[in-house]
Amino acid sequence: MSIHTVFEGHSYQNPTRLKIFVKEKGIHHLVGVDKHKKGNRIPETMKRYKTRGTPEIAIIDKNGYIRLQNFGGFDPEPVEHFIRQLLKEPFPG
Repeated sequence: MSIHTVFEGHSYQNPTRLKIFVKEKGIHHLVGVDKHKKGNRIPETMKRYKTRGTPEIAIIDKNGYIRLQNFGGFDPEPVEHFIRQLLKEPFPG
C-alpha cells in the first residue's frame, strides 16, 4: 500500500487527480490519501514518520517501524526486492 501525502497544493493534488495518476502509471496496489486534521497543514502520516516532501519513500514494516527511508529519486528494483523480503517476515505477536 502507498499513501499519497500532500502538504501543499491541496486543491490541485486532489483524490480525483490521484486516481488519474494511478491509472496512467499502471499502479495496481492500494493507494490511500493521508489525513489532515482541521487547521493543520502537515498530514498525519507525514508528522508521524517525519517524511519531508516529494519524492520520498518510507517503507514501514508490519510493526510500524521505518525500515527504509529515502528522500529524492530512487531505483525501484532494489526497493521492490526489499519489500518482498519484508513480506516474508512473520506477523508480530
